[in-house]
Amino acid sequence: MTTIRATCTSCGDVELTTADVTVMIHAGEADGSYSFRCPICEDVVVKPTPRHTIDLLVSAGVECSVWSDPHEIVLDPAAPPFTHDDLLEFHSLLADEDRLAAQLHTL
Repeated sequence: MTTIRATCTSCGDVELTTADVTVMIHAGEADGSYSFRCPICEDVVVKPTPRHTIDLLVSAGVECSVWSDPHEIVLDPAAPPFTHDDLLEFHSLLADEDRLAAQLHTL
């Protein structure tokens, strides 16, 4: 069984197995990140990593997932900035289930 040594921000160096680590790559980019749950403090640790490290982890048997931005995310550069009043209105919308349901059905 392959042992992977990684560093937890709270606990320092920890030893993991390939089943403890997950590699994530953003589609269209060379670099990615890996994540693991620290076996000592149980915090989830996510670290950016270059492609050669990703290749080493995957060749050792670490599960890899590729992700991309959702298609529905379209930023409108002409849209007005999100204001504090917008935030308060959004909070009010989330607090009213009927109004929220009505808004969601219009999408």
